Amino acid sequence: ASREELWRFPWPGHSNSDASCTQPVVIGPARVFVSKGYGIGAAAFDVVTGDDGTATTEEAWRNPAGLKTKFTNVVTHRGHVYGLSDGILECLRAADGKRVWKGGRYDQGQLLLVGDLLVVQSEPGDVVLVEATPERHREVARLAALDGQPWNNPPLAGDRLLVRNATEAACYRLPVHGRSAEPKPAATAPAALDPPAANPPAADPPAADPPAADPPATDPPAEAAPAGAAEPAA
Repeated sequence: ASREELWRFPWPGHSNSDASCTQPVVIGPARVFVSKGYGIGAAAFDVVTGDDGTATTEEAWRNPAGLKTKFTNVVTHRGHVYGLSDGILECLRAADGKRVWKGGRYDQGQLLLVGDLLVVQSEPGDVVLVEATPERHREVARLAALDGQPWNNPPLAGDRLLVRNATEAACYRLPVHGRSAEPKPAATAPAALDPPAANPPAADPPAADPPAADPPATDPPAEAAPAGAAEPAA
């Protein structure tokens, strides 16, 4: 690798006023999503490669009112982007940046995508499970995990979620296996055997011996000579 810069998209920021803290996310074959707080909002740009092989960037859309994420990260799921916009969970359409819904105040926390669920680490310390769907904002579970400001990204290993802040850490097991894939089939009782018939049908009787064949025909007996008749001479 030559470490040569291939392309650049202008996204200015300053550490003491409008810092660019949120990680960019790829949302298409050549499209990148960026966002930040401080009244800047969200934008997406395409990386375009010319005939000579050089790459440039072109802005695809911009929404100053959408996903003002400040220092939290976003996740993408089935054509939509989810994140905390000034502390309120928001869903944007990735294709054009239009807001789909906004609801649920979690302040400056973090979130993960686990299957079809958003695991939201709220700034007050609660961990909240929210459906990752463009239909509406809907919480499905809530856990009082910490007491304080957990600004860290919560890692998840299997079903174990680790949360921490400046003074404490905790690990919780979450029931996250049932929504991310096809639900496991419930255990079912073995099928009952068909009861035997009360009176099973009698077996067909054996076939009778075939009738004996007619004996072969024999020559009819010779007629007896009349009494007194002489035998012919030899």
